[in-house]
Amino acid sequence: MNAIESFFRDYKTTLSFTLTFIGLVIAYLTFDSYINTQIDNKIKDTEYIQKLSKTLRPFLIFENKGMISYDHGASKFVDSINVQYFPYDSTKGVNLGWPKEMIIYTNQFLATPPLLDYIGVFNFTYSIKRNKNGWLIKTKPIVIITDNFGRVDSRKPWHENIYILEILL
Repeated sequence: MNAIESFFRDYKTTLSFTLTFIGLVIAYLTFDSYINTQIDNKIKDTEYIQKLSKTLRPFLIFENKGMISYDHGASKFVDSINVQYFPYDSTKGVNLGWPKEMIIYTNQFLATPPLLDYIGVFNFTYSIKRNKNGWLIKTKPIVIITDNFGRVDSRKPWHENIYILEILL
């Protein structure tokens, strides 16, 4: 019997264990690399990211008449939006133009009230409470754009009010 055969016979169990261990380590590293590659591919896939963000953070953008101009997954929760404005102010001769209240009609129960954000020339606070068909939002202006004499500036584009409504899941 030569030395090589003797070596393999004496260390057969040790070699089997060592080769099995090395094989398992290589299999783990290969599987880990495969999983990381799949995750990287999903993260870089814009279609998947769009779908994920619409599911996790649905929102919509609507204008002063309640018309939805952009939907990012929130329209499946909202039936319609009704915006009511303060009336024309005859003492100042201007249409003040801020919303008095908004009613968000939902088609399913939302446990948490939606978040409302505004993009425009004035600032307001709002209170929100559950309505029988959705949510009632009552607004109160806190900053109004005025001219140099302290009058409400009727030349400002009040008709271009844009709101963002985010549904919290």
